Amino acid sequence: MIDKNEIISVYKPPVNYSFKVIEPIENRVSASLVHKFAEDLTPESEMLKLNVSNSIITGYRPRGTGRPTKKERRTIDKWFEGMSNE
Repeated sequence: MIDKNEIISVYKPPVNYSFKVIEPIENRVSASLVHKFAEDLTPESEMLKLNVSNSIITGYRPRGTGRPTKKERRTIDKWFEGMSNE
């Protein structure tokens, strides 16, 4: 059983969320009511990890072009290696 004022940590990559229990409950409640039962203590530094993961450059291939050829794959690998050396 979770007690009142207990701190709960939840790791949901890439963020480690922290919540303080305001009032323990027996059953599930809708998301709009959660703020009555738990306080979000997650530091801003953890929340910034969400923005960093969203800004990672990913490749784009037009739909229907299939998988990269062996030559294209080598070019992609060289490009990513160049980024990691910076």
